[in-house]
Amino acid sequence: SSFDSLDVNSVPNPEGGREEGRLGAKLRALPAIRQFRKRLVEREPNLVQEFEEAFHIAMEESVRNAVRAACQRFELWPPKPPPDGIEASDCDYRDTSARLDVIAQRAFNDEAARRKLELAVGSPLRFTRRAVTASY
Repeated sequence: SSFDSLDVNSVPNPEGGREEGRLGAKLRALPAIRQFRKRLVEREPNLVQEFEEAFHIAMEESVRNAVRAACQRFELWPPKPPPDGIEASDCDYRDTSARLDVIAQRAFNDEAARRKLELAVGSPLRFTRRAVTASY
């Protein structure tokens, strides 16, 4: 990578002080970047596990957002009338063998359950923040 050949000590600073701006930030980050790269190359078990968990969270959220967008596009958010036999606690929108209106109701239920939990714990956008963090 472009950081491999960089050496913090080899970049002169005309003022003799600390590097400023973007280059300075990159140079100060260099030791951490190299250490992180080493951990990746060595496939450190804890790091691999964290990557797998983050990947799973990001993929789950992507699927959920795609289902929600499709339901909204087809004016099924929520379906009216609601499908018979689907309880408010039924959030299994991943069951793609179900009819589209059932999937939509379950996805809507999942959204409602998330919002209710976020309000109960006092952390609005908790799941959104978690997914965004996992994507980095």
